[in-house]
Parts: sequence; structure tokens; C-alpha cells
Amino acid sequence: MRLQVATTISKGWLVDKSREYCNEDLSFLDTPKVNESNLIFALQSHRIRVNERFFANLASELGVPFIRSDDLEENSELAATLPYRVLLENLALPLALSDGRMKIATANPLNRGFLTMLEELLHVKVELCVTSIDAIEHARCKHEERKVRDEIMESETESIEEKAKTAIAQLWVRYRPAILNRLSVVEAAAVELLKGPIDEGVRRKAEGEAHKLAGSLGTFGFSDASRDAREIEILFQSVPLGATQTVRLSELVVDLRSQLEKEQTGSGNITSEKSTVTSTQTSTSSGDSPATHGLQESSVDVLLVDDDEVLSGLLLHTLKTQGYRTEWIVDGQVAADKLRGPTPELKARIVVLDVNLPSLDGISVLRELSRTGALKEMKVIMLTVRSSEPEVLSTLQLGAFDHVPKPVSVPVLMQRVKRALES
Repeated sequence: MRLQVATTISKGWLVDKSREYCNEDLSFLDTPKVNESNLIFALQSHRIRVNERFFANLASELGVPFIRSDDLEENSELAATLPYRVLLENLALPLALSDGRMKIATANPLNRGFLTMLEELLHVKVELCVTSIDAIEHARCKHEERKVRDEIMESETESIEEKAKTAIAQLWVRYRPAILNRLSVVEAAAVELLKGPIDEGVRRKAEGEAHKLAGSLGTFGFSDASRDAREIEILFQSVPLGATQTVRLSELVVDLRSQLEKEQTGSGNITSEKSTVTSTQTSTSSGDSPATHGLQESSVDVLLVDDDEVLSGLLLHTLKTQGYRTEWIVDGQVAADKLRGPTPELKARIVVLDVNLPSLDGISVLRELSRTGALKEMKVIMLTVRSSEPEVLSTLQLGAFDHVPKPVSVPVLMQRVKRALES
């Protein structure tokens, strides 16, 4: 065997290091079925969060390089030519290929059978680097995002994107008044700020409305307006403002109003408001009302948990046109209560979960679902305006299946939902 992997790593060493860098119950590692080659797979299958230092120690013990999550960059062109799913199932990612040598990053360098098979299959010498399970998961999400974008661009038939554009155009007519009402709240608070200090309740309300505008406007095609709304949200978070910031806030609000009044749709990304809209296409079914008390069905394909009624209306409409059974909840605590327990009130195959929610935020909902074992019965796709790497990794570590940033691309979200249902 040509692999440069040390042969002195024992199961005992791995178990001791796992317990050193993890505070969770690891009694399952003591069973005879777990050995040094599959122990890391066992940690992954039990959704155990192992500190990155475990993998750094493992790399040091093996005498191979360690790659931190922030520094891991797979070779996307190489990934497209390899059995990528097989690599991921074995916690491996391709980094480089040259002169008959392939550089692989793996979270399980002791899986020698797979690595030897890879050498024989591709007729290359494998050079190993060690990375963490979290790093592999994050790279997988980035790869899937690229794959989804490519599939949408290459579609020659009427794609999900075209259907989404039609739905967006229709629903813009319906939700434009609500969006302008939100803007009016922001404008009123900005005017009060020009006069002097404002009430904390007014500030929080304006911040919340700006946050929702940032999340929904981009989906309707107003990408510049979405960025302006995000900056407005940040400025309201920074109150009290200096004179320069106050002026900047006023300018942004005026510009935002101008963008929404000037065009009936967003920057050519959706069709004109004059598009034909039939009552059956835009009518609100009983499922379009947020579920806060009783549910009409105990089992759905997709549960949407988001307090933005405008964005939720668009997503629910699109999901239903794809044939999915849907339900909508606006409150994080209500969602957690209905989904957890041995006999949950609501069973959902997919939960599309926003981070910013009333009562209980989305991260806390995800943590509660993970703690109670509910994630074994469902897959969670997280939505958030903020898509920083630490937050993405945090949700993946808690058991989220996927992560979609706001403003939401409806075609991308539909592809993610389809992938989650089929996996």
C-alpha cells in the first residue's frame, strides 16, 4: 500500500481524544462494532460535534498536514470529474491532481480501504491532508450551491426559475401595498430621528421592518433596494446616530422609496405588473394563514417557519405550485412545540426555518429539535439575511441539512427542497 498513513493509531487513542474534545455521551464508541477505521463515521452518524483540535491532533499523530475549515478550498473542476458522492460519503474532498498524484483532504484518514480503492481506481498516488467533519460539510454545501446554479442556467425547458418569475410577478401585485406600508414605518422613524431622540419601541419596530424588507425585496428582484434596507437596519441598530449617519439614513430611505415607486417590478428580474393574474393563481388557501393554534393536517411535505408574511406568501405559493403539501408557522416557540416529542402534533419532512423569529429564534429552535431527537424524522433548511461562515457552521453542527441566504433565490430554494426530499 502506497499511502503515507501511520499504522500506530489505535481505537483507544481515538476514543480518548474524542472524549477529550467532546462533552457529549460517547458510550456508543465502546461497542465492538466500532473500530479505528469507522470510529469517525460513527461520530458523524450520531451527529456528535467534535472540536477541530481533535482532527489537528490526529493529523499530527499521523504526520500529515492539517487544513483548518477557513483554509479548505476544494478543486471544483476536479470534483466535477470524480465520483463526488462517493468521496463525500467517505468524508473526503479533492484538492489537486498533477503528475499522477492526487491531494485529498479527509476527516477520516484511517479509512484505508477507501483510500486504496481510490488509488487503484484512478491510477494515482493519494497524498493526504486531514481536515474536520465540519469543514467537509461546509465544502459540500458550497459545491451543491454551484451545482444548483449550473443546473438552473443549463435548463433548456421551462425551468423552475421561469415558473418562479411568473409567480413573483403575480405576487408582487398582491404584496406591494404591504411592502410600501413597511417602508412607511421606516420613513416615519427616520423623520423622528431628524427631530431628535426616538422612542425605543419605534426604533425596534423600524429595525424589524427594515430587516423584513432586506429579506423580501431581493426575492422580488430589487437587489439594490434590499442592500439599502439592510444598511437601514444596521443604522437603526446603531441608534443614537451622529449627524452624518442620520443624514445617510434619510438618504437611504428616500432612495428606497424612489426605487419602489419608480418600477412596478425589480430591475427586470421579474415580469411586468401588467401580467395576467387570475383569481385562482393568487387566491389565498387556508394553508396561507400562519398556524398558531390548530393545524388542518398532521403531516406535510414542507413546513415554513418565518414571520415575514410577504416572503412567506411567495414561498408558499411557489411550493404549492410544485405540488408540495405546506404549512406555515410564524413563531419559533410554536414551531418547536409542535415538532418535538415522541408523538409530535405536526410531522414535516422538510422544515424551512428562518433565524430571526419571535419568541424563540431559529438557532434555538434547531437546537431544541436536535436535543429532542426530532431531526431524525425531518430535514431542516435554514434561512437568514446574515450568512457568515460561523453561523453556517453552527447550524450544520446542530444538524441542519442545508442553508440558504436571504434574499432568497426561489429557484435555488426549490432545488434545495427537492434535493432534501430525495436524499
